[in-house]
Amino acid sequence: MGLLRLLLAFCVLASHHDLFELEFLPGDLAVRTFFVISGYYMAFVLERKYAGRPVRLFYTNRLLRLYPGYALMAVFSLAALLLLDVHPFAGQDQFRLVFGNAASALAVVWANIAIFGQEILFLFDADKTGALWWCAGAPHAAGAYRFMLVPQGWSLALELYFYLLAPWLLRLSTSRLGLLAAASFALNLGMIASGQTGADVCWRFLPAQLYLFLLGCLAFRLTARGERAWLRGRPLVACAGLLAALILGFEYLPLPLGLRVAALLGLTAAVMPGLFDALSANRFDRLAGDLSYPFYICHFLIVAFVEAMPDPPPDALILLSTLGLAGTLLFLERPLHRVRQRRVTAAPVLLPAPATAATAAMVAAPAMAAAVTAAVADGVKLAISGAVSGAEHALAEAETVLADTASGIAGAAGDIAETALAGLAALLPGTAPELVPAGAATDDAAAIAAAIPTAADEPPLPA
Repeated sequence: MGLLRLLLAFCVLASHHDLFELEFLPGDLAVRTFFVISGYYMAFVLERKYAGRPVRLFYTNRLLRLYPGYALMAVFSLAALLLLDVHPFAGQDQFRLVFGNAASALAVVWANIAIFGQEILFLFDADKTGALWWCAGAPHAAGAYRFMLVPQGWSLALELYFYLLAPWLLRLSTSRLGLLAAASFALNLGMIASGQTGADVCWRFLPAQLYLFLLGCLAFRLTARGERAWLRGRPLVACAGLLAALILGFEYLPLPLGLRVAALLGLTAAVMPGLFDALSANRFDRLAGDLSYPFYICHFLIVAFVEAMPDPPPDALILLSTLGLAGTLLFLERPLHRVRQRRVTAAPVLLPAPATAATAAMVAAPAMAAAVTAAVADGVKLAISGAVSGAEHALAEAETVLADTASGIAGAAGDIAETALAGLAALLPGTAPELVPAGAATDDAAAIAAAIPTAADEPPLPA
């Protein structure tokens, strides 16, 4: 997406200084398109790069990404103001006026150094004494943002506010993110409809602009976290070309403004996953993306110098000068880029504390599977061992029971036989044969047979 970001930065430059006698996408809409891209990218890095790592690492790395370039440009702008009296909006006399009021001076110094609060200075202006007054909705009010050394820094303030919220927002479910985006968009529309004051506040009020960042986050979530882009191949090329045409020819389309804005934001959300996947390894696109932020942050100083010249240079030279200064900033920032990458590599992964539950499951799944497998194996071994031991014990018990049973059966059989012989002897008429003692071997079958009466010896049955 580097080329897209650089194209948007070019549109911001063109909105602050007419280039090539053409009209491109207005700068405020280019910045809002940046917010959509930022939302997608923050969702990506929080789930892929910072998952399970301390939140403070994400915060400090984002600050290292934005602040050094901003600070360098603030120093360059301060030098241009003090040495050459060159500034996009205000001269030395106006700065002296506002610095004559202690409260105004404190507000201006804080906003220039900290970035936070620069968006608020759009809602105030300085009077003839240098005091700040609320000017939202007032016609022809210049705004105290003209005392910023890097006037476009107001968008960085909204970016930083979103960075502070992003690790917590992205813990919400996709449906809740969608509801939050819808609420933010409704607030945006309500503030615009309320009148000029509401509209002035709305454009730089994070709750009313949060839906743009969340639109990017939802594009990441709804494409299976970037794994299944909606558009690939020729459809992606066609939609990306349509988006580029919309950006370059936005002011020439004979469509209502609302429809053009919806098409701009919708196409951006639709092509981001595919472009990110297709161009992430492209060195030229990556260079363009790396240049986009320095280009954006330095262009106003180039514009200030151009407008201070009695004979402005050609537009091509303005563009090349901005690219040259952006390349210089990028070169100066390179060591910090390596520092950021080393910090991520060296940071321990803390579990359970990833950016989302889905990432926690992905990180913990291999360990959980290994633990479950080991537990099952141990259980099977114990079961087998217990079964074998139980079988051996059961066999021993069975042998004992069988031996006792056999002995009991033998003894009982002897007793039964002795009793039976005694009974037979008592039944024989006129004779009392001597019974053979139990256990002797003298009971022969012939003697027993002779002692049993036959049918002829039985008395006749009564008639």
